[in-house]
Amino acid sequence: MATFASLMKGGTNGPVIVPGKPDESKLIQLIESGEMPPKDKGTAVADDDKAGIREWITNGANFDGPD
Repeated sequence: MATFASLMKGGTNGPVIVPGKPDESKLIQLIESGEMPPKDKGTAVADDDKAGIREWITNGANFDGPD
């Protein structure tokens, strides 16, 4: 996802982030399953970072930067 707007729009399989609902967010599902990032693209997401992403989604996935 190149921009926040595209991240929030989602893809052909539906939304990537469901604000306020981390367990319904594909991003969380992929991170927690170990599918993201792909093994050849980087290291696993640290537990603290997972918690931060989950909290951000729980709190509405707000972003005040440029799209």
